[in-house]
Amino acid sequence: MSWIETKKSDMNTLFQESATRAWQNFVNNEIKTAKESSRIISSQRLSKFQAMGKRNDVENEFLTNFSQKLHSWLINLQNHEYARIDRFRQSLMAAEAFVSSEWTKYVYELNRERGLWGPQVDQKSRWKLGMLKNR
Repeated sequence: MSWIETKKSDMNTLFQESATRAWQNFVNNEIKTAKESSRIISSQRLSKFQAMGKRNDVENEFLTNFSQKLHSWLINLQNHEYARIDRFRQSLMAAEAFVSSEWTKYVYELNRERGLWGPQVDQKSRWKLGMLKNR
């Protein structure tokens, strides 16, 4: 035991240096691991942000294309409906002109002399054949 007592200070120094070295290695490894994990986490975040940016760009492009196509579709639909309305209006005008001319013809036929609603014929009036027809 006396040898331990004499070497106690040397042994404390040796163990202390060994423990200090081990502690320093541990601290250095922890710092290195923390830096590496921080770098990995930041690169993962950057990758996520880039992916979100790409997805956002794709969605914006899709929405832009969709709005352009929708606008052109609405314009085409509007033009088609205007053309349909014009055709209907022309058809209606033609039908109205036909009905008006037919009505005018029927009114004339009803109101002409000897027509159903025509002027009253005097009972004393008689029609005579012309003299040329007797021959």
